Amino acid sequence: CAFNAKSDVKREIISADSDHCMTFFQRKWFPKPHLHRDFLCRQVWKRLDDHTVLVITYDDVTSLYNESLFSQQSKKDEKTVRGSMKSILILQELLPEDSSTSETTTKVSHLCVLDL
Repeated sequence: CAFNAKSDVKREIISADSDHCMTFFQRKWFPKPHLHRDFLCRQVWKRLDDHTVLVITYDDVTSLYNESLFSQQSKKDEKTVRGSMKSILILQELLPEDSSTSETTTKVSHLCVLDL
C-alpha cells in the first residue's frame, strides 16, 4: 500500500494568531486493520539567524478548538483516534563552498515524537 500525501493526509489551518504561530488540524488515513489518526496541534517558528529557522509543533490541549467540531467528528468516526505529534525542527541553509554557484542546500535537524 503506497502512501499518497494528497489523499492520505488532510491538513486544515484553524487559526493563525500571527505569522509565527498557527493552530492546525490534521487527519491521516491508514490502511486496514489500523485506525485512522487525527491531530490538533499548534506550530510556532522563529528565525534564529540569517540562515537558521526553528519550528516547534506540539499538541493543542488547551485550545477552544480541542472540544470543537474536530473533536466531535473524531468521536463520531469510530475508526479515528486522536494522536499526539510533537516535533522540533531546525532548518539551516548551507551556503555553497564554491562562491561561483548560487545553489544552496538545507540541513534539517529534528526530533519528532509521534504517539499513534
